[in-house]
Amino acid sequence: MEFIDFEVPRLTGGRFVYRLWAEDDSCLYVGQHQGFHPAARIATHAAEKPWWPEVARIDFALVEDEDDLDEGERAEIKRLRPKHNGTWNNDRPSRSGVGAPAGWTRTSVLVDEETWAAFGEVCAAEGTDRSTVLRRYMADRVKKLQAAA
Repeated sequence: MEFIDFEVPRLTGGRFVYRLWAEDDSCLYVGQHQGFHPAARIATHAAEKPWWPEVARIDFALVEDEDDLDEGERAEIKRLRPKHNGTWNNDRPSRSGVGAPAGWTRTSVLVDEETWAAFGEVCAAEGTDRSTVLRRYMADRVKKLQAAA
């Protein structure tokens, strides 16, 4: 993959692996993005990650194939060992149940790609992310069901 510096006008959508770098050129985080404008994904990190002030620069690599997206992200995480990635760091084999804080679990949800992408766009436009919205929904739903019982 060839990485380019993050420049909002040049990046208007598609599939990307992105890297967030500290001032000392250590890698802080590697992620992936597809669909909506990549600036929205970066804005989500900026709004939600307490370590965001450590970020000095960002670069992206355009990825043509969705399978290459996962593999590219995984390879960069394994190669760079970013400070703030849990998944695939330290030879962790999968996303499921890995890198979650104590008392939390990672899980998968089966949903069609079009709905997932549209949900991501809506969440980004609201200044949040899918995980946060789903957690809030589940907590609210559990409260309602417990109150009704």
